[in-house]
Amino acid sequence: MITEEHIPRKLTDSFDPVPAFLEMGVMVRNDVHQERARMNDIFVSHSEDIECLKIQLDDKNREITDLKNAVESLEEQNNELNVTLKLRNEEIKNLKARLGRLENEKKELEDELRSVQVKVGRLEKEIRDLNDAKIAQDEKNIEIQERFDKVQGKMETRSQAMKNEMQAIKETQHKAEMSMPVGFAKGGRQTSQLAMLPQPFQSLGDRELQASLSIGEMCQQVQNKMYKVVFPTLYAPKTNYKIKKIRRDLEKYPLPTPEKEESVKKWQELTGKFKWDEAHEEAMKDLQGKRNIDAHPSPLTEEGLTRAAELLDTKGNLKGWSSYKRVLELIKIWKQLQQMDSTV
Repeated sequence: MITEEHIPRKLTDSFDPVPAFLEMGVMVRNDVHQERARMNDIFVSHSEDIECLKIQLDDKNREITDLKNAVESLEEQNNELNVTLKLRNEEIKNLKARLGRLENEKKELEDELRSVQVKVGRLEKEIRDLNDAKIAQDEKNIEIQERFDKVQGKMETRSQAMKNEMQAIKETQHKAEMSMPVGFAKGGRQTSQLAMLPQPFQSLGDRELQASLSIGEMCQQVQNKMYKVVFPTLYAPKTNYKIKKIRRDLEKYPLPTPEKEESVKKWQELTGKFKWDEAHEEAMKDLQGKRNIDAHPSPLTEEGLTRAAELLDTKGNLKGWSSYKRVLELIKIWKQLQQMDSTV
């Protein structure tokens, strides 16, 4: 840039203008060059700003487009939600109506339930009455069966008596031997094991029959005493009991709960103590099937019962369930029950 310092102050001064103009030209060129450079810088700067603004403008346009699309999508979703809301409102309305119907049905079912409960109560009472009647009928049936067994026993006794009479007529020698003193045979010798049976055996002709009767009577006493231990309040002295009756009364007889629990406990203790199983019951059935119920050898002793078992075993009468070993087990059970009965 040309300043006042470059202009001569006095025209009268002698100087050479060429160098001055040359210097001024150089300075002007420098200024122009600088101005052009400055303008170029400004242009470049503005160009960059313009490009940046264009980019920002494009971004804004895209954002606007995206927002428009989002608004359209939201409007569509809003329309769908409105439709769904209407459907849900309809469903809620239907569910409320159904709930009302279910409430009415519930009330009807409650009424029916109360009616059924009343009927069940009546049926339970009828069942209890029927059970009581069945128990009474079972007791009556047992009594009838016992009477039948007694009558049958009497018939068997009479039949056996007739057989013995016929045998006595045909076997006079045997009858003569039976009339000899007890414990001795011909020649004063002591009799065999058959003559060593208890006194009731020695007074009858058929020792084998009497041995069977004694073992059968023992089986009945075992069952009677077991019933007495389990049901002391129900026991009747002149009644014959069976193991199956003990089981039935444990299951069905209407005892008070504490007494019934005590009976169950006693039964479990007895069966555990005697190691009771099905074999003992089957043995007693077999042995009592051979017993004449009208003849009760008395009194029974462990020694006499043991000899009776030995006699029956030698005759081959103790087989199957009623084996000799099992009969001895029953004799031990009978003895223990005798001891228990004496302490009651």
